[in-house]
Amino acid sequence: MVETMTETQPLFSVVIPTYNRSNAVVKAVKSVLAQTYTNFEVIVVDDGSTDDTSSEIEKLTRNDNRVIYVFQENQERSASRNNGVALAKGAFICFLDSDDLYEPDHLFLLKKTIDQGEETAALYHVNGKLKAGEKTTQITFPKHIAGENTLEYVLLKAIIPTSFVCISKSILQEHQFNIELYVGEDRELWSRIVANHPIVLSNQFTVVQNDLGDRTVDVLNLKTANENLLTTQLILKRVKAELPQASQKKMLSAAYFKLAQSYLANQQRLQAVLFIFRAVLLYRDKYTPSLLIFAIQAAGLGFLLPSRFKQT
Repeated sequence: MVETMTETQPLFSVVIPTYNRSNAVVKAVKSVLAQTYTNFEVIVVDDGSTDDTSSEIEKLTRNDNRVIYVFQENQERSASRNNGVALAKGAFICFLDSDDLYEPDHLFLLKKTIDQGEETAALYHVNGKLKAGEKTTQITFPKHIAGENTLEYVLLKAIIPTSFVCISKSILQEHQFNIELYVGEDRELWSRIVANHPIVLSNQFTVVQNDLGDRTVDVLNLKTANENLLTTQLILKRVKAELPQASQKKMLSAAYFKLAQSYLANQQRLQAVLFIFRAVLLYRDKYTPSLLIFAIQAAGLGFLLPSRFKQT
């Protein structure tokens, strides 16, 4: 089924921030233009690219007036998304990273989900696919159950990438991305939104997340691992009263462990071991023995372990 554009205003605004990814962003925009539901606009926010992004996107704007191109001095992706939202005319805002794609029925199925719901002011999200080279795997989120702690859902159970969401513009006029955060800024925003609004899963696999080997967030990068810890601490400070203590400890423990991995990747063994033990002491579960073995190996003491535990 194909729906044509009849309304004066677009129903959806798709905001795509980009920086020096001209080839990828063109594919991203074309995946939006190929939608079976056509009442949308797509806003490309160029965050100071120095490649040929502007000329490539402007070719698309000449052929389709639903494509809007905006250039800004480099401000990072949170500011880019906020600026895109400020320009958006749609009642619903979808975000798409410049290296990801929409399947042709993405907006059509989102509209169907929205039409079936009792409330329109919500955070909608979909399932999707992760493509790395020739390998494609499904990304499936559990459905949020009525009565379930919504903060636990978005912070621990369903870590939803930005490309997978669609949010009522009325919500984003109240809640924006925190431009001080560089890692986990989407997770922090979702945690603020779901405190007052429902979250709805459109149970379709309509987003393709491409792993091109150059994604901004790399958990083995020491800078991003430290930023991840700062974001986690900021979230926990704000939701302290609403999130069970065990869940708070689990989140912080996971952030410590990511930082330990990064220190180890940077050959800083002592720091890696310290953060592994901080992770273990804070939150213990079925993975604790594995973390302790990791700590012993990280310290260079793997030779003390029984042979079945030694790395091959």
